[in-house]
Amino acid sequence: MGPLRPNQQPLPIARNHLVDDIAAGCFHGFFCCVRRTFPCSDDIVYRRDWVRNAIRSAAGAFVVDVLAYAVMSNRLHLVVRTDPVLVAPVDGR
Repeated sequence: MGPLRPNQQPLPIARNHLVDDIAAGCFHGFFCCVRRTFPCSDDIVYRRDWVRNAIRSAAGAFVVDVLAYAVMSNRLHLVVRTDPVLVAPVDGR
């Protein structure tokens, strides 16, 4: 986190300061639903399949390797790896 202010929470750090464009990196992201909603509960299995397909599509579009993921009833965990060597042919650098 960023610098501490008196009697307050730390400031967040901008993403462009966390992710290096020229070095590979691994990142863990998680997404939680609020208000006690369960969009991927056991009785709605087709939504889990939809989320899995969306992860595959996004991984190809953003040129990241998906190392692990977990689709739970009210949250999603995703571990991805960036690799600038793979991105270079896509963006023409």
